[in-house]
Amino acid sequence: MLKERVGIFCTRSPHRPNPIGITLAQIDHVNIRKRTVYLTGVDLLDETPVLDIKPYISAYDSLPDVRVAGWVSTPQPSIKIEWDSSTLKSTIYKLSEKSVHYRNAPEKLVSAIEEVLQVDVRSKFQTRRWTSPDYINHQVIDNVCVQYRFALSTALSSPDRSAETAHIQIFAAEEAFSAK
Repeated sequence: MLKERVGIFCTRSPHRPNPIGITLAQIDHVNIRKRTVYLTGVDLLDETPVLDIKPYISAYDSLPDVRVAGWVSTPQPSIKIEWDSSTLKSTIYKLSEKSVHYRNAPEKLVSAIEEVLQVDVRSKFQTRRWTSPDYINHQVIDNVCVQYRFALSTALSSPDRSAETAHIQIFAAEEAFSAK
């Protein structure tokens, strides 16, 4: 992601002075008995409260002439994902049985884990800290807690010897939330 200083209003909502975020979502279903609305496709952390839901009105919410900063469309270098062992993927397959979104699609859960980890949203400070070989990262995806490490390696074949590529090693997975 962007590794340079930008104004506060150019950042995502966790870095803004107002702790309220805005995201596009789709209503999956409503459980009237539980008084619960289930959303999909949201860009939120787990257990983030939803304060308001408004309908998508294409006449107002669609911006056909929108201008986007150049860095938004700049392709990011891909991060190589390495699974520590072949049995780790079978563990993910077993954990998918208790999954909310991937119960019948363990391959999609594996893909979701890889895709989430490949989105590098770390700041420069976090990049330095998280790439320590002793630092264990945790990411909850659906009902699976994935443990992994970041590593940086310098590409020797690159004309720019300082070009670093990121590498993620997934070494453990366990159920994130047990039924109460």
